[in-house]
Amino acid sequence: MEEKRTSDDGNLVAYVIPLLPYEKSLILEVATFLDSGEISAADLGRPYSAHTTFQNWKWYKAFREYLSYELDLEEVAEWGGDRELAYDRCLQAVANIDSHNKNLARVNSIRSSNAKFLKELGDRPCDDIIFKSLESDADSWEVVSKIINAFGQPWRHPDSLNEKSSRFEIWELIRIFFLHAQCPKNADLIEQHLINHPIFEAVFQVSSSNPFSQDSDSLSSNQSKHGFESLVIQKHDTPAAHSHAHRLRLRDGLDITDDLLKGLLYHAAQKRIYQDPRAYLRFIPWNELKLISQDALEDLGIDLSLLLKYETGINQWALWEPQLSGYAINNHLFVEDELFAYSIDEGWPLPGHYVEGRVIFGVESLYDCGLVRELGKFWSQWNDCAVTKRDDGEAALRYYRNVTEAHASKSSRTESVKEILGLSDGYKSLYENTLRLIPDSAWKIRDINWKTPIAKSSRSAVYAATLCRRQTVLSTSERGDVAVVLKDVIPRGSREVTEKFMKELDATWFALGGTTRSCVEFFGLARVEIDTTQRLMLVSEHATQGSIMDFFEREFNNNSEHSKRWELLGSALLGISSGLKWIHKHNVVHRDLHPGNVFVTDELYRLDPNIPHQYKYILGDLGEGKRLDPSATRQGNPHASYGAADYRAPEQFESGFDNNNLSAAMTAEVFSFGKLACKLLEWHVNFSPLRESIPSEVLMDVGSSCSPEDISEELDFIVPTTVRDTIGLCISHLPAMRPRMQEVEQNLEDLWCDLKYDNSDDREGEFKVKWCIWDWGKVGNAGTANLRGDSEEISSVVDPYDI
Repeated sequence: MEEKRTSDDGNLVAYVIPLLPYEKSLILEVATFLDSGEISAADLGRPYSAHTTFQNWKWYKAFREYLSYELDLEEVAEWGGDRELAYDRCLQAVANIDSHNKNLARVNSIRSSNAKFLKELGDRPCDDIIFKSLESDADSWEVVSKIINAFGQPWRHPDSLNEKSSRFEIWELIRIFFLHAQCPKNADLIEQHLINHPIFEAVFQVSSSNPFSQDSDSLSSNQSKHGFESLVIQKHDTPAAHSHAHRLRLRDGLDITDDLLKGLLYHAAQKRIYQDPRAYLRFIPWNELKLISQDALEDLGIDLSLLLKYETGINQWALWEPQLSGYAINNHLFVEDELFAYSIDEGWPLPGHYVEGRVIFGVESLYDCGLVRELGKFWSQWNDCAVTKRDDGEAALRYYRNVTEAHASKSSRTESVKEILGLSDGYKSLYENTLRLIPDSAWKIRDINWKTPIAKSSRSAVYAATLCRRQTVLSTSERGDVAVVLKDVIPRGSREVTEKFMKELDATWFALGGTTRSCVEFFGLARVEIDTTQRLMLVSEHATQGSIMDFFEREFNNNSEHSKRWELLGSALLGISSGLKWIHKHNVVHRDLHPGNVFVTDELYRLDPNIPHQYKYILGDLGEGKRLDPSATRQGNPHASYGAADYRAPEQFESGFDNNNLSAAMTAEVFSFGKLACKLLEWHVNFSPLRESIPSEVLMDVGSSCSPEDISEELDFIVPTTVRDTIGLCISHLPAMRPRMQEVEQNLEDLWCDLKYDNSDDREGEFKVKWCIWDWGKVGNAGTANLRGDSEEISSVVDPYDI
């Protein structure tokens, strides 16, 4: 099966896009169902070719779009002329659709199916590529076409902004097929109980005009023997939407601005047409559900913490027994292709979704659960095949990858982290599979340098080592040797301290979903032998450039160019703020933010010849961080873990301050970030006292608001106005004046982009960055002297190795 082309196909270069084995297994279940006579041949409707079906497949469209763009000769020339590199970049982009490396197994399969593709393509244009299915997949595509013959194109709807409006996934299509094949009245029941419900009517306006009625082409119509006329579903207009629409009309003919773009996006979102839920929602009668208690589920070995840890209105649990057996027919947990394939091949349902042949459902009120308000997120967050209702699915994705690898290793865990530490029986790990215990079947630690610690303090020491990782059953498994550091888990040796530390580490890591952005990567816990004694160590990424203090000293002293130094400083401020925004988003506070806990590492981008390398600024010692409950008022010792004294907020020195209150702790940490930013500004001056390198355009910009005398005396304090306006608010002594880290990061990202633009060869017209004089030291020190008690231990310099 291949594209229909007008030119001589013999002159074209074939690119094969095969089905994955698990997809063929699902399709085989469909074929068996059709052969059973449940749907007669007469009911299959008019012919819908397998060729056309293939061309509407998500992965046909994805590879056609990406290859046609990335391998275009003009595009390749702009990227250095290396078509092989461009091809690798294309495959990596497809692998990252929806989530990082989520489609890596499919990409690897397609790469191996087209081993000679680049050689055969040579220097020919992309128009010479013809996209084909695998010959052995022909029967499978015939079966898929029969589904569409019987039930139309349920994925289609008139929202052109929706990625699912013109393409389908095999497992989704089959799920919808069995939904309607088994429940012919399902659409009527969804209309009766959902679309006509007051909650739905309050959010959406519904009309019955068919958006495809004017198009009789089978490619555009979703009508068929068993199909139904799609409803047009849009959110009700709001006063804000009318106001935006009016402003957009006033701006006709004006230059495109950020506000205009935001308005256009807002207006488009308000006018969005939602897919008819009758096509994909399943109505399950209440009498088909069997209620079960949470305790009973836990007795069956079901860990509900993956869902219950997040905000949810679930008040009951129920089991549902599907009408027919089989993975395709039932609603099994879909995480990603490779995990679903493993589950099918091994006959092993992923944990937490299936028990004793029945599907586990949480019961929520339609008034409280948010399904209607978030209807557009159904496939990613709400359907029973989705992993979690959390906005970022990385937590569950990593969890299920880990449990799958553990299952594939065929070696049951004889010990848990809790048992090794000797923690109390009452301690229940929230997310033990993300707290990986090393060594295991795939990971080992070697080359530990015990004689020369990287850093050492009265509490613990840090050692260099190598983590050896081998390939496991999953394509996404991390492999290869990587430099790591080991740090003692037990800071003071007390069992009580250890248990408290482990609980907080577990809760923090669970909240972050086992992943970090702009933070030191945490690999797990290693049990190693030191002087015949077993010790448990944290295994973390080894920052290649060391601490930010050492890095800045090297870079600033070796770089006298004003614009380059500020671009570097802007990048550092942005990286640190990104890390804090990420952990704050997950209700985690670092609690020990100072220069010694900020590191720099090299990021290499083999697939980007224009930017092959950049520095990444990462937060360290996240194990000291803590997840706080936003609904709780008191959470343990309110004076615990304030961090380095020089970086505490003024209110943290007050007796009534509760450091375990989420809002207060995050606001205080914004102050800590501001103080850290001021320290970076101070280093910028101390390490690079090169006043003569300040460009004339910067001096002219400052001179527009200052006298020449003031400028000559304050050259060390020339900063971008964004730094003054943003960092100045961060170090405000009034907590209510401080911005959230999300706002801080956005401002600093804009600044960094402007700094790069002003320093680029492509700059046209005026410089974007505006400059001013700002003495951050006077602002930061004002009023702090009397906030510390006489007994407070204060250090004038923070040791970067104070871990």
